[in-house]
Amino acid sequence: MKLTIKNLCYLILLLISGCTGVSKHSPSLLPPLPSGEIISIYLNIDQPIQENQITFDQLELCSDSVWYPINSTAEIRSTAVINQKLIAIGAVPTGLISKIRFKVEITNQEGKKEVSQHSEVNLTEPVEIYKGGSHCLFLNGQLNLAHPNTPIQKWLTASPQKAPLTDELLYILCTEIHSLFLARLDTYQIIAAYPLEGDVVEMKLDADKRLLYLLDKKNLLLQRFDTTTQQMTDRIALPLTDSPQGLEISTTGGTLFITDPINRQVLAINAYNGTLTHSIKVGYDPTRPHFFTHNGSDFLAILSKTDQQLIVLNASDLTLIYSVATGQSPQDIIYAEQTLFVSDAFNRQILQFEPETGQLLAKISTSGSPDRFAVDLFNQNTLITLQDNNAVTFLPFGQQMTVRKASCGTNPGDLKISNNRQLLFVANKSVNKITILDLLSQRQISTLSIGSTPTTLVIQEP
Repeated sequence: MKLTIKNLCYLILLLISGCTGVSKHSPSLLPPLPSGEIISIYLNIDQPIQENQITFDQLELCSDSVWYPINSTAEIRSTAVINQKLIAIGAVPTGLISKIRFKVEITNQEGKKEVSQHSEVNLTEPVEIYKGGSHCLFLNGQLNLAHPNTPIQKWLTASPQKAPLTDELLYILCTEIHSLFLARLDTYQIIAAYPLEGDVVEMKLDADKRLLYLLDKKNLLLQRFDTTTQQMTDRIALPLTDSPQGLEISTTGGTLFITDPINRQVLAINAYNGTLTHSIKVGYDPTRPHFFTHNGSDFLAILSKTDQQLIVLNASDLTLIYSVATGQSPQDIIYAEQTLFVSDAFNRQILQFEPETGQLLAKISTSGSPDRFAVDLFNQNTLITLQDNNAVTFLPFGQQMTVRKASCGTNPGDLKISNNRQLLFVANKSVNKITILDLLSQRQISTLSIGSTPTTLVIQEP
């Protein structure tokens, strides 16, 4: 086996990083990743089991004839029922990955060990890892064939990710590791990961044109991702910005709106040719842009957290229509039931406004600190995450009182609804998971595990 100086340096770095254990008291699943190209390894199995019934340890990947250790998540124990499990995430240098080796143990319901084997498995096809890459590998197992004396290769295969079908997808932005993860809405499984350039902080989808826009605040541009070909197509420069943070898209997909808090400005960009059409300076720290149409007119609502103001602009030319107080800690905006709602975390309430005038219509108590919104048109509910309750609460259309709470995992953040499947996906920021709830029963039905903090979700449906 040939060890170059470069590969030896990578190996030493990875070995040092692999010695760092996961604190039992840490809210994060994994220790910080070493430098290199990100690899996430998932186990897909043919029948649901308790997560702690199958464990993998001593994982290594063979890249250009050199074996590299990968951080295992075996220390994390749970009694959740799963059909997919994140078993490792780590970093390897660029090169051609062809094999994986590990130790696997399977126990029964009584905790008796049924399988304990060390094995080396060839990938179904080698995968080239490029500089700045992010990629998923999958171990696919048939548990009914797993027996003590049966070679692992008889019931387990290893394969790289494939180009996915373009619909029924959940896109998950993980800013910490500059990665975009994809999950299937029908199987509740991660299926791929893509690397992102720069420092992407937000994303929005033009569902009709199947274009995903990614806001890169480091390089001051928008990256445009074609969800049909699963490739970056081009970039749109953002002139006169210093640190763009917020992104919104018009209903037709023709205009992109960007907030730049440092310069206290809002920009309107033509999505077709990338030209700046309008700009305006508003408030301090403008953020959370939200496009909506009311009585046939288009508006852009923005929060100024420093000023504690709701600012509403004419979406056609960005002229100011009004600015009103929002409470001490405004977090998010949504348009529903022909009105505007703003969440006020400090006062534990939702403020309801008339969209055209800014008149305060109601203050709705939430018995928790409200954060993010989603609108469920099918069941006629506005959904609000409650940070301190680890729950989502339901505000029925036409009412001024929340009626129910449903557990949605630790530290809920962004949330998105699959209208076709009536599912709610909630990003759990501190435990690197996505919680999936059935909207009809309002109960948790599954989770998705990721090796980093999920910050923004987008759903692509037919």
